[in-house]
Amino acid sequence: MNIGSIIHFPEFVFRNGTSKSKFFIVIYIKDDDFLLYSLPTSQQYISGSLKTEGCNNHELPNGGYISMYFFPSGKIIGVNGFKFSKDTFCSFSKGLLKANQEKINAMSFSLIDSMLNREFLDLLICIKHSRNLQNAYVEFVDKLIDNLENLTISKDLF
Repeated sequence: MNIGSIIHFPEFVFRNGTSKSKFFIVIYIKDDDFLLYSLPTSQQYISGSLKTEGCNNHELPNGGYISMYFFPSGKIIGVNGFKFSKDTFCSFSKGLLKANQEKINAMSFSLIDSMLNREFLDLLICIKHSRNLQNAYVEFVDKLIDNLENLTISKDLF
């Protein structure tokens, strides 16, 4: 598993004890002990007029704020052709989720694919510009963006 990996848990158990099938995108791994995920959902919490493919960081008329990344159904986002079958939203309203690798490995999950570099870079840039990014994560998100931009540029040259 690497950054940008798309993984699927057939029965992910949440803190409140409920469980359901969930996809995650691995945002960061440190020392194989600490993982950060962004939790995609197929539930739409944004009006159609604000919904655009990719980054959606918007001030709302009621004074609220919405921060998410939108993957339209059928769009290929994985290097091996993975695409979500439903419109999928990666919400940052609760920040990034942290997980211990030991606990993750204790659950059943599948490595589905790895995100295309450009799509993963766009997702990271969206996370960076979200008001919901915790200050503790700003520096490493910046480093990830720099590394991916350099990788994307070098691949574009060939």
